[in-house]
Amino acid sequence: MKPLKVKTFTYLTLNISSPTEIQINSWLTDNPGIEIVNVTQSESMVVIKGEVERSLSTTVFYRPPGGSE
Repeated sequence: MKPLKVKTFTYLTLNISSPTEIQINSWLTDNPGIEIVNVTQSESMVVIKGEVERSLSTTVFYRPPGGSE
């Protein structure tokens, strides 16, 4: 069985929208045939100079395509 690999997408923003979905979809298109084992998402917020900064991280645990090693 191939070992697990991890890909993390992180985005910091002062507004609510994030391009993370576009980044993930592009990465998936570039990596066909992977076996996604688990996906986690975390979010945190902090107030800096009166503005809310949002940090969104999405982590994909996967195995690359191909047979066992």
